[in-house]
Amino acid sequence: MNQAGPERCKDLRSELARRLESCLIGTYSRVVFPDIENPDFVSLLLAFEVMPYFAASLFLVAVLAAIISTTDSYLHILAVIVVRDLFRSIFCAGDEEVPGTEAQ
Repeated sequence: MNQAGPERCKDLRSELARRLESCLIGTYSRVVFPDIENPDFVSLLLAFEVMPYFAASLFLVAVLAAIISTTDSYLHILAVIVVRDLFRSIFCAGDEEVPGTEAQ
C-alpha cells in the first residue's frame, strides 16, 4: 500500500496550521499593540503580555537557542569551505591525491 499520499496530506496540514498560527499571532498583535514601532518584537511582547513570566522566559530562551543553533551551523559550513576549498587549493595544489580522499 502506498503511504506517500496520506503522509503528504499530513505534512500539508501541518504546514497550513503553522502558517495559520503565524497569521493569527500577527492579527492578534495588531489588536493588542496597535501603535508598535517595530513589528519584529511582537512575539516577545505577546509572550510577556499573555504568558506567565516563567513561560515567557522559556519562550525567549527557546528563540535564542534557535538563533545560536543556526549561527553554529553557518560557522560549521564556513569552516568546511575554508578547509576543503581554500586550504587544500593553497597547500595541496600540486598533489594528485589529496590526503583524506583516498579509497578505502
